[in-house]
Amino acid sequence: MKFRIFCVLFFAFLAPVFAQQNAIGKYQKHQYNGKNLQVFGADGIIEITPFTKQVFRVAYFGKEVRYDIPYTLVAIPDSVKTTLKEDEKSIWLSSSSLTLKIDKESLLLSFYLNGKTPLLKNHSFSTQSDGKKYLHFKIDSTQSIYGLGSHALGSNRKGEILENYHQAHYGYTAGEKNLNISVPFFITDKKYGVYFDNYGSGSFDLGKTKSDVVSYETNVGVASYFVVAGNSYDEILNNYTNLTGKQPLPPRWILGFMQSRFGYRSQQEMMDVAQKTKAEGFPIDAMILDLYWYGEDISGIGNLDWHKKTFPDAPKMMADLKRMGIKTIPITQTFATLKSTNYQSSANAKLFAGGNSEYPYVLQKFWAGPASLLDVFKPETQQYLWNNYKARINEGVAGFWTDLGEPEMHNDSMQFVLGSEREIHNIYPLTWNKLIFENYRKDFPKERVFNLTRSGGAGMQRYGTFTWSGDVSRTWEALKIQIPIITGMGMSGIGYMHPDAGGFTGGDKEPELYIRWMQMASFLPIIRAHADVKLASSDPNAVGTDVKKEAEDKIPYPEPVFWDESTKAIVKDYLNLRYKYLPYNYSLTWLNTQIGRPLVLPVGYFDTANKALKNLDDEYLWGANLLVAPITKRGDTTRKVIFPTGNWIDIRDHKKYSASAIVKAPISSMPVFAKGGSLIPTANSMPNTDGYNATTLILTYYADEGVKNSAFTMYMDDGKTADADKNGEFELLSFKANNLANNHTITLTKKGTFGGAPKLRDVFIEIPRVKSVPVSMLNGKVVLRKAISDQVLLTSSNFYFYDAKTKVLKIHVKWDGEPVFIKLNSLMLQ
Repeated sequence: MKFRIFCVLFFAFLAPVFAQQNAIGKYQKHQYNGKNLQVFGADGIIEITPFTKQVFRVAYFGKEVRYDIPYTLVAIPDSVKTTLKEDEKSIWLSSSSLTLKIDKESLLLSFYLNGKTPLLKNHSFSTQSDGKKYLHFKIDSTQSIYGLGSHALGSNRKGEILENYHQAHYGYTAGEKNLNISVPFFITDKKYGVYFDNYGSGSFDLGKTKSDVVSYETNVGVASYFVVAGNSYDEILNNYTNLTGKQPLPPRWILGFMQSRFGYRSQQEMMDVAQKTKAEGFPIDAMILDLYWYGEDISGIGNLDWHKKTFPDAPKMMADLKRMGIKTIPITQTFATLKSTNYQSSANAKLFAGGNSEYPYVLQKFWAGPASLLDVFKPETQQYLWNNYKARINEGVAGFWTDLGEPEMHNDSMQFVLGSEREIHNIYPLTWNKLIFENYRKDFPKERVFNLTRSGGAGMQRYGTFTWSGDVSRTWEALKIQIPIITGMGMSGIGYMHPDAGGFTGGDKEPELYIRWMQMASFLPIIRAHADVKLASSDPNAVGTDVKKEAEDKIPYPEPVFWDESTKAIVKDYLNLRYKYLPYNYSLTWLNTQIGRPLVLPVGYFDTANKALKNLDDEYLWGANLLVAPITKRGDTTRKVIFPTGNWIDIRDHKKYSASAIVKAPISSMPVFAKGGSLIPTANSMPNTDGYNATTLILTYYADEGVKNSAFTMYMDDGKTADADKNGEFELLSFKANNLANNHTITLTKKGTFGGAPKLRDVFIEIPRVKSVPVSMLNGKVVLRKAISDQVLLTSSNFYFYDAKTKVLKIHVKWDGEPVFIKLNSLMLQ
């Protein structure tokens, strides 16, 4: 968050030479029981366990097999059909997808896909006298490497040395190598990934020292890793998230606009901003409270309860906001300053971490004042935190913002109940996330969890976490680097990465920059405007027009309502666009829950053979059907866009593009393109997501002569009940289009239902780029009639309206859930 002081653990880095000698020693024997293969060397054991036909685990041990506690792992091995073969030189263990070869002389391991395509070769394991363990892999030197968590680098991490250690960097921009979430999992463009099942701190050499060698170093835990294969990125990520857990369905409101600031200092200020936002017609679903909700200054960290002087009646405030459709999310931390009202009682209860000869351990240089850190591994500490969280939930909060969880400031002298700082650092935020999720589900079993967290690591997605990219600088460079940060996190199995929209700190007030941030954020997993705002007025409650006039023009507010009229109008348009795409966006969350596909995808995610898309970091896919091309350079009003294979249609003016093109992007507009042939469901405008139930659907069919068949599955439930997707409390609305010699059939079918689901829907089908009215149009056997205007169409079912100016054909049908077949004969496109 603010005034960062961080500790970076430095590793005396990897053995510089690729080791061909295993620490396991010379081959002695092997044994295979049909479930796993153990290979015994003179000095240790290698155990290989197939988890699925596409996922094998390899672990190296000393004289006995002893696994670590599986902090990040949730999967257990399936019953996998495998075969074992051997000869004098080698052992082969094969499933129907993966083959492992072990060289008996060297005990080096190699993996092959489908028995022939090499994935990783000559795996070796070595150790040093200081306890460090090294895993080495021979790779194709030309391949790209994606994932490994949050790094302000290009999406291809090949050639980098990265730490597996969560870090906070205040005001970072492009080039900051290690950020707040490290994930020891990478995916390559050669159809495999590697997940290091090791919870300790470590380091990666990703071909930096030697271009065809990837190495991992740690001195904590077992040297264990998974080879995760697949025929697509979807398959690999599905396999990986089966290992570490799938993201539960989020509450639907998280797809709406969230307003935040460092910070709202009083109940009155909070209500003033909310009322002004609503009065000016901005859609909004949540407001987020920074640290002033529990104290008048930063030294209140650790209080965990309302500061009654400035928030005299928080339950009433939250109830009033809820009636406006606004949820309340307060910040919490696991640090407590010595001035905190809870400090002494927590110290007496032994809730903090200690030191070698000190309890509690005091971090003298913590930015909010001397402080101690809660030991979240202690059951009594977890209960203390949950008691406070539960009290706030009962008062009306809708979730929590968990900050500084890397932990931001650590010292290697600190001791926790589970071990040293180096041993527990990477699982500290995961444990915090876990205690919130599991207690939430226990005490509020019908509610979905929202935890806006800054850190977590591998497996964090299964605990209902929604993470952001840390305290980013308010610069153009920082805006641009968010794209590979977000796609990199998606390729790490974490689908909800997003930035502080607008930038958090530094820089002057710049309307153009703010607009470009907010435009991009409208097509990201979370849209949350947040910034460090230092008011010129001495009045801590001053907002907006209350600020001294001479300073007003210099303050880069995160709230769109405090900007000039032109900026407000553009941002409002994009917030409304965000809400328009709610049916599409919510379906992306369901796909993430089902198969682990991120919401934001690298532009070449599906089109892997297209070399022009490889490592392209200034555009991205929003789901499979939308391509987003943000403007990330001051003054630009055009930009080059490189398209995946096929035609792509600009959602603004319906122009068709392919391959690459220079497109217009005036300040009021960001280029977004729909995939040719795609079917995209949208909604009417709304003030918030509370009342949305898809009674009215707008289905845009981006018909394309070259696409014969297309489909989209829309997920719909009540938006709030936990495990609705697992308990059958949902609808799947299936939209399909078939194009046979310019005769198009659009099919609507429905499966399932839920409490409160509409029994009858108004569906408006819109088809852009239509040259003229088709020869005939039918809904089943019913001939569609012509409406005299767009307005008449709104109330006329089984009618159509053709707008000759915009070249859009619109059709209105009533849908009771039974199959609908719309037939358009001789549909001619521009």
